Amino acid sequence: MPTPTSTNSRLRDTINAAGCTYEALAKDVRRIAAENGELLQTNKSAISHWAGGARTPSG
Repeated sequence: MPTPTSTNSRLRDTINAAGCTYEALAKDVRRIAAENGELLQTNKSAISHWAGGARTPSG
């Protein structure tokens, strides 16, 4: 059985304080990754999972 995760409230609060949407943040993550030679397909769903604690960012 998977270990329950807790909400990443710091990430969620930071995103909200910045006035950023999950879509915009995902776009910035992809852009910054590309600037560093990495191809990512991060989307707003991934950001939602990170903020919700369901997934940990990798890479």
